[in-house]
Amino acid sequence: VYKFYYTFGDREKNPYPDRLLKITLVTRMSNREETGEFLFNAAGQLIFYLATSDESPRVETRYYFASQRLIRRIIGTRVVDVNSRESLARTRAIIKEAQDLKTVFVKSLGN
Repeated sequence: VYKFYYTFGDREKNPYPDRLLKITLVTRMSNREETGEFLFNAAGQLIFYLATSDESPRVETRYYFASQRLIRRIIGTRVVDVNSRESLARTRAIIKEAQDLKTVFVKSLGN
């Protein structure tokens, strides 16, 4: 399940609410649930991603971005190296997913 949170951009030029603020997603599988949350700045750039899983123990992974670059990654309470191979691969996947979801949002507006 995807939910898009948005507001108005420039009301003078475009009277439709089309500035994306946040996307949440919930993935339910037979025995577990995963959630994700993407936050965007006023320029439409990804600034934060949160992933949670209801596995035992529950784990939260937080990604902080600046100019589409990962600047901090935290798994649970542990800060992880942002330049590790795994961090870089996961970052590329998150940015691609955010772009794909932004495309879905724009197409849903019918512009």
